[in-house]
Amino acid sequence: MLNRINEILKNSRYAFLAALISRPAGLLIFSVWIAHRWSFSEIALFESFSIFQFLLFFAWLPAWGNVSLMQTAREDERSQKSFLFSNLFFGWVLVTVVYFVFSLFWTSLLPGIDRAAHWITVYILILFYYFIQVHIYKNFIEDHPGIQWFLAAVLFLSWIVLGFYTRDFYSYMQYQVIASALILVVLKRGRIQPLVIQWKFWKQVMIYSVYSFTGGLGPALAAYFVQFRFGLGNELNWFRYGTRELPILPTWLAGFAQSHLKDKLDTEVQLFALKQGVARQIHLVFIPLVLLIVFSEFVFSVLFGHAFVEASKLMSIFLLIYLPRMIFSQVILQSRQQSQVLLFTGVIELVFMIAAALIWVPVYGLEALAWVLVVGSALEKLIHIGYLWVKYKMPVSLFLPVKSFLVFMIALLTSFGIKSIL
Repeated sequence: MLNRINEILKNSRYAFLAALISRPAGLLIFSVWIAHRWSFSEIALFESFSIFQFLLFFAWLPAWGNVSLMQTAREDERSQKSFLFSNLFFGWVLVTVVYFVFSLFWTSLLPGIDRAAHWITVYILILFYYFIQVHIYKNFIEDHPGIQWFLAAVLFLSWIVLGFYTRDFYSYMQYQVIASALILVVLKRGRIQPLVIQWKFWKQVMIYSVYSFTGGLGPALAAYFVQFRFGLGNELNWFRYGTRELPILPTWLAGFAQSHLKDKLDTEVQLFALKQGVARQIHLVFIPLVLLIVFSEFVFSVLFGHAFVEASKLMSIFLLIYLPRMIFSQVILQSRQQSQVLLFTGVIELVFMIAAALIWVPVYGLEALAWVLVVGSALEKLIHIGYLWVKYKMPVSLFLPVKSFLVFMIALLTSFGIKSIL
């Protein structure tokens, strides 16, 4: 038992996943705290800030990590350090420029937050988030599992402490700046490297960012659609809690996918390794999903209070999005440098979501918006599967444990059907 624990602690892939998961896991506990301690208007301010933060860098940062993982797998250790330092620096410049541009639309993107009083605080907080996230990728590339586990523990605990001590959104910002600064002071290590901008790298990042942005922009635009239509009120909180707060699985699955980008997925052996990884993860994903769908109302009433029970209906729908997300076709396309295909499917998904939301939400409300997100994701993966078959004659069974997937798909849809009827 102790040997197994020791192996896990020394495994860079597990440490990487833990560091990625720590933020959404801590955010879940934080959301439970504030649901009982903050007013609905203060929670709405936090949710609006979270969407802004996602658009600013969380939408493209996974692309930065993906390209870094693929590139550094081909570099020696000395080249890696210069490569990572340069790209971390220019990423900071990019975040700063985008922040200045977004600031021009402050009243639309961050309604309720006074620009004159909090412009610098928001900027500092955004920078801390950026540097902490890139350190997660950096330490995975440099193979420092101990630092990753430290990051995972500290980030998770910081959210719990923040939830306990803060009483409103503005006190949260102040405490979060202090906590993030302390973490970065501990992480500070290594020498300054020569700055060399690599246009080829950033060209790849921009291409994959568009795909990542279009894939992630759907939920962000959906949230802004709710914010603009209903304001900073109950509907925004219900939508955000039902489609983001409770499930922490997206980061887990994204981390699992990114951890395989250090391998070239161009042989049947490597594809089989991906398939085995999915087989090991699939029951850990779908069993909790089935239970959450069946007991969604009970879970929300216990965790968040009766005021958030309305969000449980949205969550039951949104959880179906993990069916297409368990198909890691995008990882294979990324490893084979098929960025144009990813871009094309991402744009199709985004166009579908915008059109469907404009047509269905005014008629059917927030539940229609949750369905739009699910159907859009499924459409994207179907196009991926079709392309891999036409281009490479690659059946889905080569990288997906089909039988296990079908069993859990039936279980998930059955539980959703029963829940809908009852």
